[in-house]
Amino acid sequence: MIEQTIQQYLSGRPIAAGQIVNAGWLVFRIANEGPPVVLESLDFQKVASFTQDLREAEKIFEMQSNMLHKHSVEGEPCTLRHTAVVSKSYSPGHPKAYIKRDTVAKDIDSGWYVGVLDDTLDIENVNSYISISLYELSIADRRMLPYWLMPVDTVVSLENGLVGVVK
Repeated sequence: MIEQTIQQYLSGRPIAAGQIVNAGWLVFRIANEGPPVVLESLDFQKVASFTQDLREAEKIFEMQSNMLHKHSVEGEPCTLRHTAVVSKSYSPGHPKAYIKRDTVAKDIDSGWYVGVLDDTLDIENVNSYISISLYELSIADRRMLPYWLMPVDTVVSLENGLVGVVK
């Protein structure tokens, strides 16, 4: 589905090997100009590791599309290259972890915050946070993958997948 959409988008456009193409939250790289054009996606296993097997990218695209449809909301763009502000109390798989979209994506900031309920760190202290790419977060904690395109004011409990969207 997504591969055909990208192929259609690229047809008739000048392309070059190594060129990056964004599709939703995902990022693809042109491996070979073809024809047909050969696309690569990050493999969602480790940082900066590409694959021509696009099945995982297809699954993620579908998960994100389904989440938007389920909640009857328009997506708020960002890509896996954007970063999130992350509480140093958070760890992958943390049972009290949540994500909250505070703003639209700007520059490299996705607008997402990753925290934990009852955080003991001082929220006023900038040393209580770090910035991590959405891709790195997604590799470490796949529970986040369906939600990255959700709009501002979305809050998700990662333990049970409960989503709150203020419309």
